Parts: sequence; C-alpha cells; structure tokens
Amino acid sequence: MAADVDPPAPDPTLERCGTIRADFAADVQQKVATYGPSIRAFRFTSLLDKIHIKILRVRKIRDAGVQAVPDSIEEDIVGVHNYALFAIQRLRHECGADADADYLADPATFGATYRALCAEAQDIMARKNHDYGEAWKVMAPETIFDEILARVYRIESLVSHDELCARAGAIEDQLFDAANYCLFAILRLAQE
Repeated sequence: MAADVDPPAPDPTLERCGTIRADFAADVQQKVATYGPSIRAFRFTSLLDKIHIKILRVRKIRDAGVQAVPDSIEEDIVGVHNYALFAIQRLRHECGADADADYLADPATFGATYRALCAEAQDIMARKNHDYGEAWKVMAPETIFDEILARVYRIESLVSHDELCARAGAIEDQLFDAANYCLFAILRLAQE
C-alpha cells in the first residue's frame, strides 16, 4: 500500500500570476468584443516590433524618471505580455502549427486561444520557477526589463536568418519567457 503523500503546497507566485493572467485575458476578451480581432492586421514581425517599442519605452521612462504620455509602465508591460502571446498565435498560424484560422475572425475562439496560451505560459513558469527558486524576487525591475529586451534581440536574430518557421520553436520559447518576465515585472513593481 502506498504511503499517503501530502499534496504540494500552493505556490503563491503561481497563484498571483494566474490571477493576473486571468485579468489580462478578461481585458483581451473585452477589447476583442469591442474592436473585433483587429490584432489580425499585424504580421509576426509587426508584433515583434510592438514588443520592442513598448519595452524600450519602459526602460527609457525608468532611466529618465520622466514621461510625456500618461500611459503607465504597467500598461506597457501588460502590452508586452499580450503582444508576446499574440505573436505566438501569429507564428503558429503562419507556420502551419495552428491550422485553425478561425481564431483570427471569431472573438470567442480568439479568446480561448489566448487563454490556452496563458495556460502554456503558466506551466512554463511553474517549471522554471521551480528550477530557479524564484530568482526573480531578487532581481531589480530594470534587470527584468533587460531580460525581456534580450529576448526580443534573440528573436530578431533568429528572424533575420529568414527561417521563421524553421526556428519557430526557439522563437516561441523566447516569447513565452518574455511574457513570463512581464508577470515578474508587474510583481516587482508592486513591491516598490
């Protein structure tokens, strides 16, 4: 007879990140309901550019301590997270790994696909957070922003080889990492 094993204790970081992602998903669903899935207008490289622009803005504002547009840093970090997941959707669509093109036209399917990607990202976070021991807690927010930007540069390097679909797995890995670092950034900023 097998010994009774206590279930693992809930992970507060994963629980908080799950709640934050649920809020992101609700916001995405509301925007898609309002605007339709207009995100479909963006190609993969356009989505990557949007991620790049937003994280550069965050770094510039943090370095200068001044901003001219009232959008918060947290809003830009949410944008980076969402664009990373949208880029994965687009990449899978463009490379044939996701043959179901309906997510581009149907708001409900788009939202379900987004939530499924949130779940994938959460699973990756759980495994990495286990191995790295919540190292993000000792990282400065600026270091987390640098990690996100490094992922963008890695993806740009992979894409510049003109083999987007051949390198899709490596690109997805970097996008999931960027999305997860966004959650850590939100948590760290909340501690300031």
